[in-house]
Amino acid sequence: MEAKTMGKFIAALRKANGMTQKELAEKLHVSDKSVSRWETDEGAPDLSLIPVIAEIFGVTCDELLRGERKPQAERTETEEEREISPKGEKQRQRLLRAGLAKYRSKTLISVGITVAGLIAAMLFNLGFHKSYLGFFVAAIFYLAAFVCQVVFLNGAMLALTDEEEDEALLQCKQHMVRLTQGALGLTAVLFAFTLPLVLSGADPNWGLHAGTWLSFGALLGLAAALLWLCVCYLVDGWRMKQQGQMDSREGRMWCLKGQIAILLALVMLGTTVVRELVINRERWALKYGETFEDYETFKNYMETRETTDSYGVVGFTAIEHVEYDAEGNVLAVRPPEGELYYYATEEVRIADGTPEGKLMCTYLWKNQKVSSVHPADNDTGLPVTVTTEESWQMAELIANRVEALFVLVYAAEVAAAVLVYQKKKSKRKY
Repeated sequence: MEAKTMGKFIAALRKANGMTQKELAEKLHVSDKSVSRWETDEGAPDLSLIPVIAEIFGVTCDELLRGERKPQAERTETEEEREISPKGEKQRQRLLRAGLAKYRSKTLISVGITVAGLIAAMLFNLGFHKSYLGFFVAAIFYLAAFVCQVVFLNGAMLALTDEEEDEALLQCKQHMVRLTQGALGLTAVLFAFTLPLVLSGADPNWGLHAGTWLSFGALLGLAAALLWLCVCYLVDGWRMKQQGQMDSREGRMWCLKGQIAILLALVMLGTTVVRELVINRERWALKYGETFEDYETFKNYMETRETTDSYGVVGFTAIEHVEYDAEGNVLAVRPPEGELYYYATEEVRIADGTPEGKLMCTYLWKNQKVSSVHPADNDTGLPVTVTTEESWQMAELIANRVEALFVLVYAAEVAAAVLVYQKKKSKRKY
């Protein structure tokens, strides 16, 4: 029975045994379209199906892979125990490459689902100002990506279960595991990046500011990446030890990489702690705020708006009348005759610090430039420091510069880890 390819050989064997494509497909638990693609060489059976097809037609795996029968005189009782011929091995390698390419395509599907989750989070938070909803929608995408990737890996590994373990097959499996680690690692990093939507106390009506999300999320994403890297090295090290590969050159190199990765994670975690202690926007805003030594100047500043609001209405500059309830809370504020008032008024009282709490100053906060007020911790409450929009802008500028400095520190730590690895690698004797 002459045949040049495995597909034509399967078609010839099927016809010789009086089978239809549908009958063969039922025996193999695949679709008849799959069988048709095999026979036209548009596809190939999974490696796990090769022994089953060979048994159905009474041929060896080598003959099936080669696409032809050997002459009767060359066949022996131990033919199946012999190594696969070069032609059969070439066909087997092609099947392994095809299986790996198919798995790469499936991995891209899970990666796409993960990225779609991040896009959904950005859309709900920045577009609709619903940070919590954005997080939970993204979490559903991340969970779907995780499940898909695990299912894809399980199916790919099952297709290789009946194959004899050799170097080519081990490399194929290892490549699939690496792809899985990369895809799941991306999911873990983006999940951590999305966590600030529910951890930072974002306003449910306005969502989380893009700058806050980026800075906080980047830190969590970096921590998740380092943690995932350490987990991958530990799991792979355990797997190599179980397979007896730890004493090999690859095993020792993997242990070295794992040790450096864990050390790098600890150093970068410590750097992050230092960064959080150093960056203090409120302290910097207070440093560059307005300081007043007397209450009259402070009161005049708080009651005056020098700018025009977004509606084009200038705020009033004096208090006509203030009504209080029995507990001293502001009930109503009446502006001067003929003037409009668009902003809520917040009353702040500064006492002298005595148990009786003698009132030293009462003012109504109408200056829209003001962010917060910090009276001195003494009997008079003077001096009073006010943080303004300008002082917060200066604090944000300093914070951005410090952030950039720490980015350089992180980069230097990674570069140092790479140099240490290269140095230890060159000194080790394998």
